[in-house]
Amino acid sequence: MQELTASKLKVIVRDPPIDIPGPEDIVIDHAANIAFVASQQRMSAAGKLLQAEDMPGGSVFAVDLSTTPPAKRLLADQASLGFRFHPRGCSFFAGGNGERRLMVISDRTEADHVVEIFDVVGAAFDTVALRHVRPIADADHFVSPNDLVAVDGDCFYVTNDHGARNVLLRSLEDLFALPVSTVVFCDGSRCHTVAKGIVFANGIAIDRARGRLYVAATRSKKLHVYAWDAGDPAKELTGSDAVDLPGCPDNLEWDEDGNLWIGADPSFVQLALYAAGVHSTAPSQVLRVSFDDAGNPHAEEVWRDGKGETISASSVAAVHGKGPVRRLLIGQPFGKFLRDCELRSA
Repeated sequence: MQELTASKLKVIVRDPPIDIPGPEDIVIDHAANIAFVASQQRMSAAGKLLQAEDMPGGSVFAVDLSTTPPAKRLLADQASLGFRFHPRGCSFFAGGNGERRLMVISDRTEADHVVEIFDVVGAAFDTVALRHVRPIADADHFVSPNDLVAVDGDCFYVTNDHGARNVLLRSLEDLFALPVSTVVFCDGSRCHTVAKGIVFANGIAIDRARGRLYVAATRSKKLHVYAWDAGDPAKELTGSDAVDLPGCPDNLEWDEDGNLWIGADPSFVQLALYAAGVHSTAPSQVLRVSFDDAGNPHAEEVWRDGKGETISASSVAAVHGKGPVRRLLIGQPFGKFLRDCELRSA
């Protein structure tokens, strides 16, 4: 095991890693001790980023969080679903009536994006399964969907990380950090834009206890905080505060103690060079946002891999359990595995 320390928490990276290709996003059903992993191979054998049309079919895996090392099971893939499936961001929702749903963004082509809705059936790792319900498509509003968060079993928010569809224009957005990405609300059938002016909108999370919605702005190293009304989730999000972060945030995940965990990249330039195949690795970072009694957020770096040798370009950090010893899963969009870690209070 490789041990790395941080200011308040200690991360122990277990070997071997969990063999799941391109585990870009991870969401946890804490009650069932199961993590759902969106898996998509995005790099060719030569280390070049593939277009959606050239990617092999993607998958959703279940990971058993009650065992060490954790077991994994394939729940859905392109062959079993019978349609093009290239997963990206995902969100898990558990309702008070026993409803459990998994929502997954899928890039069917470079220009055709949908959100696939699944019912989660079975409460144990050995029996859990996904039953496909329907796709939701909106070509006008799903411009470049990156992540989503379920409001309930039908409604959700989705982030567009770019405002343009053209590859050249997207490159200009990244180069000049243009604030043109958006957040879209969907009620299960219709969608509309509720937030604009974000630089590379990425991860998104709802804080139901504090009435807040958080959006990661990757390119500007910020976490946007919007007032959120559970009674009117379709209304426009305005007047956000911004939390400065020590890295470029990707996906956002809650732990069971109400802390927000972020898979991040210390350098957007190194991330871009890695994604372009110029460098073989990129640094990784895990951030935690905690809250004081007044609800004010405090961001800190928990772990960093400065060379990307343990895992490159981390995109998600998902924590399971309570107490002084917990489990931390770290995913990545381009590599071939995710990292299973022990998280200890220092």
